[in-house]
Amino acid sequence: MGTNHRTKSILYKTFSILVTVLTLVLVIFVWIVQREVSSSAVAIFKQVDNVAQVMRIGIARVEPEIRTLRGLIGQVESASEEIAQNVTEEGIIMRLLPDTVVDSLTESSMSLRENFVAVYDLLEATVDILLALDRMPFVEIPARGLSTISTLQETMEDISDQVESLKNNVVQVREETGARISRVTDAAVFLGAEADQFYADLIQIDEDLESIQNSVRRYQRLTPPLIIAFAIILTLLSAWIVYSQVVMFSRSQTLSQGISSEISENQVPPLDEGMDG
Repeated sequence: MGTNHRTKSILYKTFSILVTVLTLVLVIFVWIVQREVSSSAVAIFKQVDNVAQVMRIGIARVEPEIRTLRGLIGQVESASEEIAQNVTEEGIIMRLLPDTVVDSLTESSMSLRENFVAVYDLLEATVDILLALDRMPFVEIPARGLSTISTLQETMEDISDQVESLKNNVVQVREETGARISRVTDAAVFLGAEADQFYADLIQIDEDLESIQNSVRRYQRLTPPLIIAFAIILTLLSAWIVYSQVVMFSRSQTLSQGISSEISENQVPPLDEGMDG
């Protein structure tokens, strides 16, 4: 019986020492790495902020171009509708759809395409980084606009084709080759809807990027104090664990000493037996 109690006491003591050592090592490790983890997290959020800002600057280059093109499309649409209502008026086509309209459509379409190509590779390359950040704990990235980046290239190609078709229709009407003015109107309306959707996608992307910037800037401010708070809470919890193990160790020591004393007393022969001898 005494051997069994002694074995349990040794096991309790060993467990207490092991838990205490591991707890102290964990606390020391947390305090050693907390500053580096905090700095690394802040640096990551800062880089994401910079990437989002660069993307927004690129979008800002494209937005005026699509607005200009949309204005020209609206001008053609309005002119074609007025021409359709006054088909008998001589010279109205030349007045409402002059050569400058065709030239402006060409220049605006080319400028839009060049600026879009300049920023699209950046948008496509960085969107995966931003969406990957969404997998981090407590980090939420709005992805409504970002998810449309993959379709912008196709939309841009479609807009370019539609602009070319609209130009051809306008030229045919001006040269009086028999093309109906309604074809110009229909093409302008369809292209206007495409341009509006393209512009709406750009605005949504820009809003998502702005939201991302606001989020990562908030994370930059909150991360260092949160990590410090975690380290402090872990230290207090570890102190309680160490204290409980010290108490357990002391009780095991006291129990061991009590058992040893009891065994010693049981091994002392009775006094009367000694006298009889």
